[in-house]
Formats: sequence, structure tokens, C-alpha cells
Amino acid sequence: MVASGLLLLALGAYARALWPAILPLYIFTALLSLGSTCSQTAIPMLIRQWFSTRIGLATALYTDGLVIGETLGAMLTIPVMFHWLGRNAWASSFVFWSIPVVITLVLWLWLAPANTVKQREVTFKSVGSASGIPAPGLVSVNPWTLGLLVGGAQLIYFGMNTWIASYNQAAHAPALTWLALSVLNAAQLPASLLATLFARKLVGRQLPFIVCSVLCLLSLAGWIWTPVFLEPVWAGLIGGTTILIYMLTIALPALLAKQEEVAAWTGTMLTVGYLFSFLGPFIGGWLWDLTHVPAMAFLSSALASGIVLILSVLLPIRPSAAVKHLSP
Repeated sequence: MVASGLLLLALGAYARALWPAILPLYIFTALLSLGSTCSQTAIPMLIRQWFSTRIGLATALYTDGLVIGETLGAMLTIPVMFHWLGRNAWASSFVFWSIPVVITLVLWLWLAPANTVKQREVTFKSVGSASGIPAPGLVSVNPWTLGLLVGGAQLIYFGMNTWIASYNQAAHAPALTWLALSVLNAAQLPASLLATLFARKLVGRQLPFIVCSVLCLLSLAGWIWTPVFLEPVWAGLIGGTTILIYMLTIALPALLAKQEEVAAWTGTMLTVGYLFSFLGPFIGGWLWDLTHVPAMAFLSSALASGIVLILSVLLPIRPSAAVKHLSP
């Protein structure tokens, strides 16, 4: 699935340059997205198979790769066009970014191990049931609730990216837009790298979810009710906490599901999450138009923070026993 996804990703990126018209651009972007989906959904299953005793670290490194990739893409595309490809060579930039995908595909086919490693069939659920102690919590852990968690983080992040520029224009502070957006996105990388160092202590625990969701709520409140020059501070907190929520949630299917259910859990979780994050910014814009209050664009992000906080408190995430059994 990862190899197929990388192949579709490369073909979609390259084909967009061959037919630079609107309809082919949409079609091949959908093909590219399908490839990304195939690879993303397969990764937690492979982490469970290959790194059953280091799920937190492997997931953190995977998240680091996502953040580094999107950061480099955003930073380098315009300079590459201006200095190498030509100022209007946007189609050629698609070819440029298909090259590292092809290189990754070759390395993957060469270096990825065969699926022959025998793993211990131990999950948090089985550990809990074996001990005879029912898992605490008012809400069950399932792919749907995990989808709300990851979707909440994505909604906050994409919602802020969507509406910061328009909100600042309405607030007569357009000069802060570039800095706020830059900090929002740049803060993800150090937060992700720092979390990698403490992945084993963070993954599978409720407290990081609670802290991150509370910080998101406070940052959104600060964005609306404090002076505009503090926007970069709130942007940094939102960028860092949302990537942490995303990373911690992506690790949970490999930790909580039975081995044969990890892929299904991941697919369902990502479907719910992306649907949630797609509708949120749209609803924010609709509320702004309806009320003529610019701050209403961030209401969906605030609600998402509240949902993540509630789920963080209610979900029965108790890793300690399972970690003990999974340790070598």
C-alpha cells in the first residue's frame, strides 16, 4: 500500500504538469490525494508490525517527516521557481516535487523489510480484560472517537490557516498576517521534534491531550480578546499543540486496536478526521457571513478545541499496563 501510494503520488504530481488545464488539474490532484491516502493509512499498521515496542517513537518520527515535508514544500517552491524554473513555471514545480517522491519509492522498495516479523498480540484492551479490571471512562475508544480527536486538531490548524488573513484584514491589521501564518506553521516543527524525544512518556496518555486542548482554547480566546500584536504568540501555541494532538492520536490505533484491525481503525479515523476538518472552516465562513462578526470564523475551531478537551477527559486511555507487557 505504501509503494502503491507513492507511485500514485508521483504520477499525480507529474501528470498535473503535462495537462495544465483546470479539469485535468483537479483529476490528477485527486489521484495524488488517493496516493497520499493509501500510504498514510498503511503506516500505523506497519509501525505496529515492525516497532511494536517503540510505537510512540516510530509515530513521532513519522510525524516529523510530515511536518518537515510540508515545511520544505511551502518554503522552497517559490524560490525554486524564481531562481531555477522561471517565475511563471508553476507547472514545472509539480515535476520538481515528483522527483523526491520517485526517489522515496525506490528507497522504499529497496530498504523496507518483508512483513515476516512476528509480533506479540498484546493490546491495551486485551491487557485490561486479562486483568479483570474494566477500562474506566464514559466514552469508548473506537475509530470514530479517534476521528473526532484527529479531526479536531486538523480543524483548528486548517481553520486558522484559512481565516487569519481575512480576519486581520477585517481587524485592520493585515501587516501581521505573514508573521502570524509563518509562526503558526513553523511552530509545528520544533514541537514535533521535541515530542520525539519524549514520545514514550507522551503517547497513550490523557494529560498531553488535556493540556494541548486547554492551550488551544486559551490561545483562541487570546486571539480574539487581546491586542493584535500578540497574534504570533497565540499562533505559535496553536501550531505546536495541534501537531502534538495529531501525533498522539495517530499513534493510538497501533496501540489500542487488535493487530488485524489497525488498518481499519486508521482508515475510519482519518476519514472522520478529514471530513471534520474540511467542514469546520466552511462553517466558520458561513457564520461570519451570517452574523457579520469576523471572530465567528474561529468559532468552529473553538468548538473543536472543546470537543478534544471533553474526549481527552472521558476516553479511557490507560497505557501503563500494556506498555509493561509490550516492553522487551
